[in-house]
Amino acid sequence: MQPSTRDVRSCADRLYAAAAALLAAALLLLVPGTAAAQPAEPCTEARADRVTITRLAERLGDYEGRCVAITGIVAGSIVYADQEAIYTGMLPRSEFGDANPRRVGLRPPYPRPGIDTPPEPGFRRATVTGRVHDCGLDWGVEELEGGGMLISMGSGYCHYNRGAVMGVTSVRYAERLILPRRIGPEAARRIGNIVPAPDDWQYRAIFEPVAAEYRAVLESGDVDRFAEMHGLEGADPKDWSRNDDYADLIWMLSAVFADSGGLADLRRGRLGEPVFFLERDGEGAEEPPSMVIACFFPPDFENDKWPISTADIGSLSWRPYACIVIDYFVRAGDRDAAPSWSIITPVDLFGFVEP
Repeated sequence: MQPSTRDVRSCADRLYAAAAALLAAALLLLVPGTAAAQPAEPCTEARADRVTITRLAERLGDYEGRCVAITGIVAGSIVYADQEAIYTGMLPRSEFGDANPRRVGLRPPYPRPGIDTPPEPGFRRATVTGRVHDCGLDWGVEELEGGGMLISMGSGYCHYNRGAVMGVTSVRYAERLILPRRIGPEAARRIGNIVPAPDDWQYRAIFEPVAAEYRAVLESGDVDRFAEMHGLEGADPKDWSRNDDYADLIWMLSAVFADSGGLADLRRGRLGEPVFFLERDGEGAEEPPSMVIACFFPPDFENDKWPISTADIGSLSWRPYACIVIDYFVRAGDRDAAPSWSIITPVDLFGFVEP
């Protein structure tokens, strides 16, 4: 039986439609940017390229935009390759360059302590999956046609750091890590970023009254003055929990009025006089430093167990000492003006165990 004219025509129409569709698809591939506009495949751990943190840093350009999975120590918005990377992450940028090769930043939504992460303090090993971005691509200077320059800069993690950052799609937690705090002169030289102020430190008289007032306010339980010392005066305490600016104060207050830990012992008058710490290589500065750390230790606390890094100054329920940061500044060009200062009470949500 021969096909009818109608059958032949119908078949021809279908072939023509198929050919037209194939041609249209081929032409779309030739249009710049068309492929990028298509929906990306979901970035899941099963689909991701597994890569170490150090290799990601070394070959960052090769991984731009790719879905990867890295394993390391998660602490807030950063994944570290190992414990030492946590300490070196506190060093001045001049000591490791613009991009720290042993850590990766996380872009929101990154793990929030107590919400997306296990609520108990401590570090966790985890595998983080997400798409890679080079923070260096966010920065640049462009000359405008009409004169002037357009300066672009990164935001979030990339505003303060270079190197790799990931847009997180999933976090898979493994075991909790028991990491002892590093102590001793060798560790201090290699990975420490603070040192005790010398006995003849010329600015001691400036900072001793500030530390003494902080202690007195703590012992008195004056929450209003406590907030004021932290630069948070004028805020209704009822609004603190609904304002991101005061989230740190909530953490501070929870630590200050806890039943255990260095801040609790300081509040009860059990710790000794403050020991001042300065940023490394800042001992001989000609002007008062802009940041001074004051730590209060138990009377029998050994000097060789003093903190060597700002990674060690946060308050923890098991930490026997308490530290505060004093921000100090004089208005530029006005040396006769009274200096200003405010307090930061660091509260550690992760923390190393005591050695």
